[in-house]
Amino acid sequence: MSYEDGLRRLGLDDTQMEEPYRGIFSISAWDKSGKTHAALTLPGPIAYLDLDLGTEGVVGKFQRGGKKIFLHQFRLMERATEKSQAQWMQTWQEFQRMFYGVLSVMDGTGGTVIIDTETAMYDTARLAYFGKLSQVPPQLYTNCYEDLSKTIMQVYATDLNLALLRKMHTDFTTKEDAVKGFREIPYLVQVNLESKRIDQVDEHGSPKGAKFELTVVNSRWEGATLTGKKVPGADMENLLSMMHRA
Repeated sequence: MSYEDGLRRLGLDDTQMEEPYRGIFSISAWDKSGKTHAALTLPGPIAYLDLDLGTEGVVGKFQRGGKKIFLHQFRLMERATEKSQAQWMQTWQEFQRMFYGVLSVMDGTGGTVIIDTETAMYDTARLAYFGKLSQVPPQLYTNCYEDLSKTIMQVYATDLNLALLRKMHTDFTTKEDAVKGFREIPYLVQVNLESKRIDQVDEHGSPKGAKFELTVVNSRWEGATLTGKKVPGADMENLLSMMHRA
């Protein structure tokens, strides 16, 4: 028996791997700085899981342009103390059921799932596991972090794009811009991006609208050198083309 037959009998497979034409992304930005717009330029159909406010006016614009977008709004308006830990666990499990269901139904379409925001998703998981967002000993986070990682990694078993939208804030200690959310996200996605709003003025100094600039902060994608590159037109379809270019 050849070594090839021996390895196949053990369950190993040497079939040529086909890479799905998709990307797993995080997009970080301050409010009103283009992260939602960028995510909606990914291929449809799109399932938009909204755990936060801020989709008004953006989703509708893309729908009117012909993109198929299915929206579910969780509307997590309660303060952390307004629900018990058990109720937050129900909310977290509801989100997981919805996410897993969307992956199952949409697999094979080459479409996109958007989570807006990953920051709110992270807070929901922490409230589910601890009932609070502060004064939790670091050694207790293991199960919570494993659950979050497992949830996100499910998308890799599909042909779908994933966009995790992340908020930014000013770090209290360094006074620099920082991302709010699960610290392992940069290692779970393929490409991390940052979106910025650039306000424009005419020759008289009067405002004439704004444009968005989308930059690759870092990338785990091996097929192309992307880190530091700007995405043409802040259009994620262009980034997919850059990733999968032969």
